[in-house]
Amino acid sequence: MIDLLIILTLGVLFFLIRAFFLLAHSPKWKTPKNSYPESWDPLLEHHINYYKFLNPEEKIRFRQRMHIFLFNVKITGIKTYVTELDKIRIAASAIIPVFSFPDWEYSFLEEVLLYPDDFTINIGEDESPKMKGLVSENKIIENKIMFSQKALEEGFQNHHDKLNVGIHEFVHFIDKADDQIDGIPKKLLQNDTVLEWINLMHSKISEILKDESDIRAYGSTHSAEFLAVTTEYFFERPIVMKKKHPKLYAFISTVYKQNPALKKKTFKTITQTKAQDKCPCGSGLAFKNCCMKYNIND
Repeated sequence: MIDLLIILTLGVLFFLIRAFFLLAHSPKWKTPKNSYPESWDPLLEHHINYYKFLNPEEKIRFRQRMHIFLFNVKITGIKTYVTELDKIRIAASAIIPVFSFPDWEYSFLEEVLLYPDDFTINIGEDESPKMKGLVSENKIIENKIMFSQKALEEGFQNHHDKLNVGIHEFVHFIDKADDQIDGIPKKLLQNDTVLEWINLMHSKISEILKDESDIRAYGSTHSAEFLAVTTEYFFERPIVMKKKHPKLYAFISTVYKQNPALKKKTFKTITQTKAQDKCPCGSGLAFKNCCMKYNIND
């Protein structure tokens, strides 16, 4: 009889713990009832380079994902005013790496703190060095991301420097989804590719340390920084990365399920095609009678 009671008790405890776990890890984001502001599109076209290379359907989905993000995540200015463009840059930074993961939610992110310039923070008695962005494993601020407003703006103004603090910090948060910021984003990687990624990462870090690589030196300081730095490179200069680091580009492409180098080449081809030319899609029709009506310049 006692054994039966023990079994029943353990069974009840198992189901209670499982129910709690499922509740704690279930999607928490809400969907806004109103549509995204029409004023976003020209701002995205002008300020978010990644957005320019999306086709019309993808642009709609990108704006929808941004809208959901901003509806669920609080953005707070610390001694600065948060503009609509600030919100767009932050939301775009969040969506760019996970755009091919339609069900992805930053469900444990509660707030983004925006400082006017490089900032320091105090945790206990310690003060941090000056930073442009921060994702921390410290319990006090673990559900927050912090940005320098100036650095965030600069990251989207220069499309060629392989620097984007917005993307960089959100990659850390993606990396953190498996409870460790270690440069191994297990939520995105297939189990059988983890070792391949680790070996490739160490090989590339060795090249950086020998000054034989154009990957930013900061990427050699920690495996988590290597992931963030190479992701910046991947989205900012994909064609260059594919040429100089083909294996690394191919691997990161499978991680994020995106091919930005192809996107950029397609964009360039379409923008240089004249109305009477044959359509670059291979249909045999004139461009004006085929894909011109879906021109990603429109």
